[in-house]
Amino acid sequence: MFLPYLFTNAIMLLPKGMIALQTVISLFEKHFWLRFTLCILAGVIMLAFVLISGSSISHATVELAVIGAILLIFFTLPIITEKGVPFPYMAVGAVVAAALVYLRLCMFFYASSDYTNFLAVWVEEMRTLSLADAMSKDIGDYNMPYLYILFIISRLKLPSLLLIKFVSCVFDGLAAFFVMKIVGHFKDSAAAKITAFLLALALPTVWLNSAYWGQCDVVFTSLCIGMAYGVLKGKGNLAAVFWALAFSFKLQAIFALPFLIIGLFIKRIKAHSLLLVPPVFFATLLPAFVCGRSFTDCVKIYFLQANQYPKMTLNLPSIWALVGDVSFDHFGTAAVFLAGAATLVFLFLCYHYRNSIDDQKLITLFFLGALLLPYLLPRMHDRYFFLADVAALLVFLIDLKKWYLPIITVFSSYVCYHYFVMGGHYLIELKYLSVALLVLLTVSIRDVFWQKKAK
Repeated sequence: MFLPYLFTNAIMLLPKGMIALQTVISLFEKHFWLRFTLCILAGVIMLAFVLISGSSISHATVELAVIGAILLIFFTLPIITEKGVPFPYMAVGAVVAAALVYLRLCMFFYASSDYTNFLAVWVEEMRTLSLADAMSKDIGDYNMPYLYILFIISRLKLPSLLLIKFVSCVFDGLAAFFVMKIVGHFKDSAAAKITAFLLALALPTVWLNSAYWGQCDVVFTSLCIGMAYGVLKGKGNLAAVFWALAFSFKLQAIFALPFLIIGLFIKRIKAHSLLLVPPVFFATLLPAFVCGRSFTDCVKIYFLQANQYPKMTLNLPSIWALVGDVSFDHFGTAAVFLAGAATLVFLFLCYHYRNSIDDQKLITLFFLGALLLPYLLPRMHDRYFFLADVAALLVFLIDLKKWYLPIITVFSSYVCYHYFVMGGHYLIELKYLSVALLVLLTVSIRDVFWQKKAK
């Protein structure tokens, strides 16, 4: 008798329960402070979960749990602050974000050879030095803003490995945020925007680069995507500042420079905005100047980076993977001129067809610029398609018919990661990937400049 009575009462209370649930959901959708409280609670749950499930993460510590809680809050904030997002979408997005944070945490204790031989050595050297000595000495071959970050890490008591990866993962979130904002320019759908944010975080080469390898390519990439957002919105000053910051972190920001010039062609930015680039760049060097480092020492890092590793390709499926192990001494200079000439032709086409470049084509041009230079230049490393990986995802999110762009581009990068970082073998020979990328470039150029719109 008890079970039928309980079932009957439950059926009678169901409508009231649904009304109460709808009221709670409505409150969360209207009040940011409730969503923020839930975000904090999710961070606390992540902290407790990491502490409890330490064996599954391996070497779990309190530090890792705190980092996980902070990352979860940081990854969740763009979801709960986006206007017009229904609460169920927020809830699902937060759960996926938690899974992506946990995925990263599982990799935090892996120390790559790059970390062991370089980053860890630089941080340890900085621990024994004052700020003035650390900045004035010739430590490492990274640009000054990242050395500032390493110096701060050297002053903290937490393990440097965790902190270096934490910084990169924070920029994972920033890159995903700008991806979401660009997609939001094309699509008002809350589901589309949240999906864009989460897919950017889930891109394999993104979390492998930051959480596993401990590299910082996402730093300059996130700023370059911010630059693309500024060009798209016609905010020239914002675009120039973001590119200057990206260039101050990494020489590879040069891959995005053609897009800034295209912004001039189509009058999304004005020439005077580019005048902001030098002062912003010099401002990033100011702490080093104050500490006694000369301008020459700060700038020569770029030339040292450009002249390292005299090989046509360094584990990257560039066009030079097609020609085999040829001598850099014989072909290196010619390759640089080829890349420069191809970039000038690309810019000429952009100028010639400038009146037909709409917003969607503009994002495709961002992808083309990010892929073209590393594809043609010599000395390119396995990580140098990173910007192109994220840009390819952007094009796909805006035009779902371009699904093949991120698949081919990201897979090409992943093959290189698999070989170098994971100590595996080439899943497919680089020359075949090089051909696929060449086809991708050709098709994308055709789509932008010569494909007629469907009537």
